[in-house]
Amino acid sequence: MDCNGNRNLLHDLECAHGLHGSSRTTSREVIAITSYILSHNESIRFTCERFQHSTETVSRYFSIGLEALVKLSCVVIKPIDPDFDSIPTNILCDKQYMPYFKIIIFMMI
Repeated sequence: MDCNGNRNLLHDLECAHGLHGSSRTTSREVIAITSYILSHNESIRFTCERFQHSTETVSRYFSIGLEALVKLSCVVIKPIDPDFDSIPTNILCDKQYMPYFKIIIFMMI
């Protein structure tokens, strides 16, 4: 992702999805902490060493960043047919997975 894409993502997360920092931590650092933990599968302790913050601070900002990303995912990830009027034939004819698919559709509606 280029620099403008990162800025746009950060702006969207701040304005529409509640991402915020504090007087000592910017929202850019909050998303950097969250991205670092998610992309490198790191623990809070190693992230504390990397960003030079306490475990409480890193944990709090990871939660804030993750919450903002989850809110963004609800906007970005949407089904093509939100009412599920048409089911693809390969799923419809599949006896193994169709019962589970019906349950999932029922729960989403």
